[in-house]
Amino acid sequence: MKMKSPLFTLVGMIALVFGLSTFAEAKPKPNKKSAPRAAYETTHRGHLHSGRHGRYTRPYYGPPRLIHTREISRRYIYERGFNRYGRPTTFRVRVVTYLETYSNGATRTYTRVFR
Repeated sequence: MKMKSPLFTLVGMIALVFGLSTFAEAKPKPNKKSAPRAAYETTHRGHLHSGRHGRYTRPYYGPPRLIHTREISRRYIYERGFNRYGRPTTFRVRVVTYLETYSNGATRTYTRVFR
């Protein structure tokens, strides 16, 4: 009868150690990629949120695509040059500025000169 008591004690201690080790591993580990806990606030009736407000942003599916290009301005400048006979003359040059809009909300402005 004395053999059962140390055996049960040993099995109980092993179960206790195993249970505590799995409990310690069950805690969430900090991840460098995830946002820190301080970034989340408990507002909006006690629910967790990331604090981001404003317009909805689309999920990222690869590089941004060009959505729309529009002309912002068109103007003309005058340049001095020579005509095909070698005589000095004035040429009218068109300068157009464009605005490009991409799928991630970014914009780009560039200017083309048509001589």
